[in-house]
Amino acid sequence: MAHYFIIKCLGLNIQNIHMNKEEGMATIKLTNGLRKLKAAQIKSDGSYEAIITVADLTQITAETAEGETKLAAGNYVIYSKKNKGLTTGSLGLYALEGDAEKTLFGAKENTSGNLLYGMKDEKKLVALIIEVTAVNPATNIEEDGFIIFPKVSLGELSDDYATKDADGNEVINAKSLSFSAMALDNSNKTYKLKGFGTTPTTITKEMFNPKNSRSSEDSEEVTKILDDSKA
Repeated sequence: MAHYFIIKCLGLNIQNIHMNKEEGMATIKLTNGLRKLKAAQIKSDGSYEAIITVADLTQITAETAEGETKLAAGNYVIYSKKNKGLTTGSLGLYALEGDAEKTLFGAKENTSGNLLYGMKDEKKLVALIIEVTAVNPATNIEEDGFIIFPKVSLGELSDDYATKDADGNEVINAKSLSFSAMALDNSNKTYKLKGFGTTPTTITKEMFNPKNSRSSEDSEEVTKILDDSKA
């Protein structure tokens, strides 16, 4: 079964089409919600630390910059090419869980257990995992999905507060967090992974590599046969 995805990151509207080759039928799934934000720090060797849960999500926006190279000659355009750039976005979330602020932002505790943010705090690069839910409109069956940005630089958490109004109504303020997602230094220059089902319990470098095509596998097999024949 092959998977084809169409994503509009603004508003996180994702359409996923599962194509059954035998039946020639497609199943469309539409995202209808957000669950958790999770993260895994990147080690110096490019591998990943254990995944931590960061917070419940309220929204996400993400957009990949797109440049264009054009050349005009003879009164018409003779060359045009679109080029992908940096992916930037913003996350809406509620109170961070556990030690997430210390782990992700380098915050430190004072003797009273309060969190201190300093100019010399060190923030490591991380992989971000966005948990979503999706529904099949033909059956109304909901299932989990996820988006992973494998190499992310985090911004700073916003501090937004508002007073209760004259009628005593209160405003619950979500925090916002900006991020920049970069491409990995692999053969695919991967900057995003999308899938449906259970969120991976660990992050590995290998999961961001494309699988070998049949032609490359055939080429490797031919090379092996030739090497064996020379032996």
